[in-house]
Amino acid sequence: MRIPIGLAKGLPTTRLHASGTSPARSGPRWSGLHHVRVWHLRLAFAVTAIVAAVLVVVGSVAALALNQVLADRRGSVGRWMLRFGARLVLRVATLTGLLRCDLPALAELSGPHRRTGLLLVANHPSRLDALFMIASVPGLVCVTKASIWDRTLVGAAIRMSGYPRAGDNRHLATAATALLEGRPVLVFPEGTRSPPGGPGRFHPGFACLARQAQVPIQAVMIETDPDFLGQNQPLLRVPARPVRIVLHAGARFDPPGNRPGDMRRLALAVERAFHDTPASPLLEMAA
Repeated sequence: MRIPIGLAKGLPTTRLHASGTSPARSGPRWSGLHHVRVWHLRLAFAVTAIVAAVLVVVGSVAALALNQVLADRRGSVGRWMLRFGARLVLRVATLTGLLRCDLPALAELSGPHRRTGLLLVANHPSRLDALFMIASVPGLVCVTKASIWDRTLVGAAIRMSGYPRAGDNRHLATAATALLEGRPVLVFPEGTRSPPGGPGRFHPGFACLARQAQVPIQAVMIETDPDFLGQNQPLLRVPARPVRIVLHAGARFDPPGNRPGDMRRLALAVERAFHDTPASPLLEMAA
């Protein structure tokens, strides 16, 4: 039960590896290289940010217009638009050298051969998490934070895609329907970006969703180095070095039963899996 995402076809990825030797970080030569790297990252960040901003504006305006005329096709068209935009942004970010992605675990989670849905539960260290998950997982339905879903412009494509609004029981029923139809659904149970140092407390609502649809829960661990667009970090802050993103699949859990306390115990077990998982050795290697 694996999720082919076509990332290798559409998005260049770089395997994180240890460098053999590191140059002496002093003297005129190092200073020159440092300044070149700083300007390269600033340029890469600027180009990526401009592409992302244009796509958000164009896509949002298009969604506001199309939402009125597409009727029953709104969901599929909206999800295609979001995935196209996310893939384009990530392509630009990787080609410019802003991001270096190691995401092979996504290729192992699901795909057309699946007959049942899969609830993906992920930590949330960066604003980019939903972006590359949407870009990488075909047909993904993402439970979206209410403050984003409600925005007139930015939320237009999200609403058009049929993404559920977090905290709304009527919308969460839509997520359960997507799972029953065999589509993967992504939940960030922290409800916001992870605090520095690791995942925060999980809201247990995802266990209710898994029980309602009777689908397994797949833990998805996301790591970034350095921290980029994380909690309390400015939106326009340029990273000090190319951002490495490593994603790996954790434990898979059966849906909870109907006995009292089953959902709470499952939610705690999933949360514990994130805190007990050691950091990826790929992020511990020298750049």
